[in-house]
Amino acid sequence: MKKILTNAEKYIGGILFALIIALCFAEVIYRFVTHGSAGWIEEYEIFLFIWFVYLGSSACVAEGKHVCVEMLVEKYPPILKLISSLLCTAIWLVVCVIVFKESLTVVSLNMARGATTILAGLPYWIGQTAVPVGMVLMILRLVLQVPKAVQTYRESKLEKGGDH
Repeated sequence: MKKILTNAEKYIGGILFALIIALCFAEVIYRFVTHGSAGWIEEYEIFLFIWFVYLGSSACVAEGKHVCVEMLVEKYPPILKLISSLLCTAIWLVVCVIVFKESLTVVSLNMARGATTILAGLPYWIGQTAVPVGMVLMILRLVLQVPKAVQTYRESKLEKGGDH
């Protein structure tokens, strides 16, 4: 159960990716057979892709695969590695909170307006909800990284016999 929760974003992302591929394939077949376009399929693909991106972003945070300047940080002494890691995490958390707050505004406005896509009639808020959900997941993953960073610092301090 713990493995499923730990990797939930990956599992859901895999399902979403498979659906995107299936819809793209269906679109190609439809175009070949009818010599026309089923534009509504593209709207579904876009919504699925938005969810895929935000869940994937959270999965990257969980594994520490996000973009960072490791070339410089690897040369730092352990205490500076810890400080830079915590500072980066704090800045990232602030950005996630701001994006979360603003995305809720956009989602609520589109829910109130009843805005939908042109061809499929999908409510915009379905795709847009991926942003606040993704931000919450990233915030949780970032908060969980703080004890890991401290633990890594403690281990490196013990290995080298002090603060270097």
